[in-house]
Amino acid sequence: MPSSKLDWKSNENLPVGKGATVQEFIATVGHDKLEIGVTPWGEGHLKVNGRKIAHIKDAKDKRQAFRDLKGIAARYLREQALKPDSRRKSHMIPAAKAKLLEGKKGLVIGIANEQSIAWGCAKAFRALGAELAVTYLNDKAKKYVEPLARALEAPIMMPLDVRTPGQMEAVFERIKKDWGRLDFAMHSIAFSPKDALQGRVVDVSRDGFLTTMEVSCWTFMRMAHLAEPLMRKGGTLFTMTYYGSRMVV
Repeated sequence: MPSSKLDWKSNENLPVGKGATVQEFIATVGHDKLEIGVTPWGEGHLKVNGRKIAHIKDAKDKRQAFRDLKGIAARYLREQALKPDSRRKSHMIPAAKAKLLEGKKGLVIGIANEQSIAWGCAKAFRALGAELAVTYLNDKAKKYVEPLARALEAPIMMPLDVRTPGQMEAVFERIKKDWGRLDFAMHSIAFSPKDALQGRVVDVSRDGFLTTMEVSCWTFMRMAHLAEPLMRKGGTLFTMTYYGSRMVV
């Protein structure tokens, strides 16, 4: 973002005027908070999200220090704009104080886009330190999942349509080849033919009902069957439910 769009404002929590030792200015760009601190004798620093990225100590006075640091801030933003993946990743994956899943390897099935429940879970797993394998439904979905997989730094990303014979097996073969083990797997997929979603439940066709159960339920059992040999020291399996199903039942 061009520096002309930066709206630098004085930090109201610090004193200003002749008696002030340090003056601080703050600007916000997207998710980034930029801070410039300058002294009357020409020393200053630039911080981004609390991390110091620049320090100067030989400016003529605080005005020159401020100008120089504004220029550094502008260059920083231009450089970051050329690296969208790294910036996107830092904003998409939340920070976690404790890496409770450090060293763990997991599979997440069901990411379709940024609105997916599976994506929210994957972000949490990654924030806690887990290494992830992810899948996408087909080529149409790949363009939405690929940038999310990059944000997760997922070393394994494979197609998986559970109605296509052999695709789930191929995913687990790849995990076995690359990792040799699996600590957890999450199943977050469901499907029902359009005609099975219309009308009354008691009027649903046999084929529509069986397709719904196969994709939404049986594939979780198939996933568990394939994951078990890779969980020699135990593991965890996740799937999704929906409150509405409990209310209907």
